[in-house]
Amino acid sequence: MDNVATIWVSLVNVGKFVAESWGSTKLATMDVSCPHEGFAVMVDSDDVANQGGRLLHVAGNCVSFRTKHGATILANTWHKGSLSFPVS
Repeated sequence: MDNVATIWVSLVNVGKFVAESWGSTKLATMDVSCPHEGFAVMVDSDDVANQGGRLLHVAGNCVSFRTKHGATILANTWHKGSLSFPVS
């Protein structure tokens, strides 16, 4: 039997931070594990030119925020995304 999990993330960062290209900002851990990496595009309230470059990332039992390019994320930026993935 195949097991699938779906996560939905909706967050607002309280302070400004710098995200390195393909670096991970850990958001949460899970009680289950994803045997592969999974990515989904997140939308946010930042400049529209940056849309598509913010990613929700799952690997193992870790859920992270990633950017495809280095970026300064301003305080009070909201981010939303969801991702379905196999779990073991």
